Amino acid sequence: MNKKIIILLITISIAFCQLCHNSCATCNGNVCLSCSADHSQVDPNQRTCVCQSGYYASSLNPLTCNQLISGSKDNQCHIDMALNMANFYVNTDCYYYTENAGQSGSEANYIRSDISIDTSHSQFSEADCRSYVVTHIQYQPKGNNSGNEDVDYVDLPAPKNGGSYLSNLPGGKSGDQRIQIPLIDVYGLANSQTVSADGNQIVQILNYRILIGYSGTVLRSHRWQSTVFTNRNQVQTFTVDVDIQRTQGCQPGQNCIIVADLDVTGKQYKSDWVTVNSGAQYTVGDILYLRIWFKDATYTKQLSFQQLFFLNDSGQVFDYTALCDPVATAWNHNDKSLHVQLPLVEPSLSATIQVNMKIETADARLRRLQTGSDTTSQQFSVSVASAPSNSSNQTNTSNSLIVLFSLLNLLAIVILI
Repeated sequence: MNKKIIILLITISIAFCQLCHNSCATCNGNVCLSCSADHSQVDPNQRTCVCQSGYYASSLNPLTCNQLISGSKDNQCHIDMALNMANFYVNTDCYYYTENAGQSGSEANYIRSDISIDTSHSQFSEADCRSYVVTHIQYQPKGNNSGNEDVDYVDLPAPKNGGSYLSNLPGGKSGDQRIQIPLIDVYGLANSQTVSADGNQIVQILNYRILIGYSGTVLRSHRWQSTVFTNRNQVQTFTVDVDIQRTQGCQPGQNCIIVADLDVTGKQYKSDWVTVNSGAQYTVGDILYLRIWFKDATYTKQLSFQQLFFLNDSGQVFDYTALCDPVATAWNHNDKSLHVQLPLVEPSLSATIQVNMKIETADARLRRLQTGSDTTSQQFSVSVASAPSNSSNQTNTSNSLIVLFSLLNLLAIVILI
């Protein structure tokens, strides 16, 4: 009886050992030779099947292998972009450009906007993934004011003479673009336009947005305005970001990375350049003292003053560069900030001052080396009241006239007598 039991157990054991694992397609005894599931392979012990590298088992019975999201470089860069997109810095530089300047009959005037995406504020893998960054620029036509951004903003039309207003930014990276609009076309593309009574002054505002992401997916939208102020034959431009850059005003606890090349800040001061003038209330004739510096105090580069624009209540933009004190407006090595000194000559309840600067090293400044890409700007809000009338002078003038008339009356009486 015991002998029969032993033989039965041995037979059962052999039978089980000869069974294939359900993930194996073919077996030789208890050795797995091939697999039935896609993207699977025989394990090193040749007992069963496992998923190949880059795949995971979503089911064991039957074995089903799905691709890991990190198994593709495309997907890795897409994830990297999504995680860091909020800290990308959108740099918009709007300016007036004349093609074939000085060549009579061949000159062409344009409003240019250079848009670059700076990822160095984040932990984005620039070297490996920058080529995956895709951008798309749109504008807001006049009358599109529903409040729904995706409805109000549409693609720029094609110019009448063919081609496109958009092109890749020369010397830029993937996603950097340039908008170049002939001055004559600004009228048709502006979201709003104001013309003075004499027709000499025209204020036109262009509303733009840039969609940033990768092929087929938008991760972020950034909006800005370009104001074009035309005063007879002079044209000035002024750029204001509608969206606050994600790297500005970083709150405690947030994962923000500050890069000095683009991150500057500034304040208004009194004449000693030390006492902060927090009120920002001025009168025509007052002097405005501004200081601008890098947020990273250890940064070794310096700021070079380029231009100063004044945007008044009416939306008019004036170039006040020539009004700035040429001696006081310079980089100060003691407090490591750019000093700007400007006399206020126009009343405005709510004015915005934009200082355009170039970032450069001390050596580059001495050798007069300039690089077009290293530019930045800082804006200040001020309120400038009209200069009060001089009542004491008016009183003295009135008193003098009264005395003069009295003397004349006296003289007339003497003559009559």
